[in-house]
Amino acid sequence: MLNNLTKGYLVVKHSESTCEPHKKYLYISEDRRFLCWKSIDKSDEKMMELRKIEFIAQNDDLTQFRRSSTMRTAKSNCFVIVSSVRNLEI
Repeated sequence: MLNNLTKGYLVVKHSESTCEPHKKYLYISEDRRFLCWKSIDKSDEKMMELRKIEFIAQNDDLTQFRRSSTMRTAKSNCFVIVSSVRNLEI
């Protein structure tokens, strides 16, 4: 499974600062210490330490998911990665 995560996945990331979701490439760093995400066409990589992730939950009631008027993804496909530093809504 870690091999798949290091290759990465195309996901839709939701944000508090914008109403529109954005496509991002989500992956685990080669050293397997960080969860990383970046735009497909920009060099804007962000990351969080895996050890700081507290839990991952499927949650269709988050404000970011509700605010997205253009979201066509089934709510059952949405989840949030909660860490001590930030939350990542996918």
